[in-house]
Amino acid sequence: MLHPIGGFEGGTVRLEVGDSPALGGVSLAISVEQLVGDGQVSFTLVRHEGTRRLEAHVTGDAGPPSMLVDEMDWLPTSQQWLQLREESGTLYFEASDDGVTFSTLFETGTPIDLTEVRVGVVANNSLLVADDTQVSVKSFELRCE
Repeated sequence: MLHPIGGFEGGTVRLEVGDSPALGGVSLAISVEQLVGDGQVSFTLVRHEGTRRLEAHVTGDAGPPSMLVDEMDWLPTSQQWLQLREESGTLYFEASDDGVTFSTLFETGTPIDLTEVRVGVVANNSLLVADDTQVSVKSFELRCE
């Protein structure tokens, strides 16, 4: 679910993972998308080939193709909280075990105009069959300056 918020410059969005993706093809993401244009930034927890991975993706103002900024294995005990933060033209993809102290996992220059965006959580099931594919979020926070 994405909600229009106006600008995201200096903004922070975070979530606490509840049920993580158990099946391949299922994902949970923080997403920031332009209201006008095709630009998008996402911080995704995805189940892929038996492993849960964190992926940082950006799509420029002109739209696809999406660029994978970086990826790593997800560590549920130390990365229960995921956070996407923008500061002075840089996007920070961060994680925390307690929701208070965050460590930067990836960073990249802000590739899109963030003055008019929608922000939220997206769950996706790219499987061809419906199955018990539950993912959940325990907490969600959004701060914009």
